[in-house]
Amino acid sequence: MSLRPRFRRVAALERRFVNRESVLAAFAEELSRIADQPRVLNVVGVGGIGKSRLVRELRNRAAASQGCRTAVLDLQVPAMRQQENALAVLRTEFGRQQASFDRFDIAYAVLWQRLHPNLRLTGRDLPFLAESEVLTTIFDDASGLPVFGTAIGLLKLADRATAWMRRKRAVHADEVLQMLDELENTEVLDAVTYLFAGDLRSASEQRPFVVFVDAYEARVPTPVRTGRASAADTWLRDLIGQLGRGLVVVASREPLNWRRRHILATGP
Repeated sequence: MSLRPRFRRVAALERRFVNRESVLAAFAEELSRIADQPRVLNVVGVGGIGKSRLVRELRNRAAASQGCRTAVLDLQVPAMRQQENALAVLRTEFGRQQASFDRFDIAYAVLWQRLHPNLRLTGRDLPFLAESEVLTTIFDDASGLPVFGTAIGLLKLADRATAWMRRKRAVHADEVLQMLDELENTEVLDAVTYLFAGDLRSASEQRPFVVFVDAYEARVPTPVRTGRASAADTWLRDLIGQLGRGLVVVASREPLNWRRRHILATGP
């Protein structure tokens, strides 16, 4: 037997996408029913059936035919199971599609400083800095000032920026940002999630979004300890429960144990 890689580029690109009519129909129906309330479509199938391939196809269709903003959260990547990392990835992907996250960006900078109290915050530490109008303006106006300590400090720096007038007043007056400095770290993380969802909803009044969560079962490494599985996705359920004006597609091996619509993904 000859030695050769299991992955072949041409074969992967030319693999036909077949036998998924029921999933595609359910997906199209869910897209047509997007409203202010969160909507979840659960695609269920055993390992190796091609759910990740299906997620890629659904994402392409949502963007091409519906004009939706899309983002993928792949829980097979260990870092993506951490709340702060997942939010940064989603914010980066949506930001590249012209969605603004003014309040979230400031709150995330505060969270980063809380999680790294012994480090100096610079532009290199925030992966979405290039897409953030408010943080870019603050960094430019502060002439590269590397230390940000509090939410109030960031808001004061934003007030000094003359190039960022359109949304400055609303951000500065935001009650959640004003109270961040008084919260515990876990509460700041929940507030950051709240602000992310709020900013995404605001950006989606005319253009809906679709978030794809792949390999949902990977959120808990095996073996699973009692009670660990239900606690591991608390932050994810909290986030999804706030994502109105869009659709969340969750690919998993077993049906989710919370109210949603699920459909079986059959093999190719």
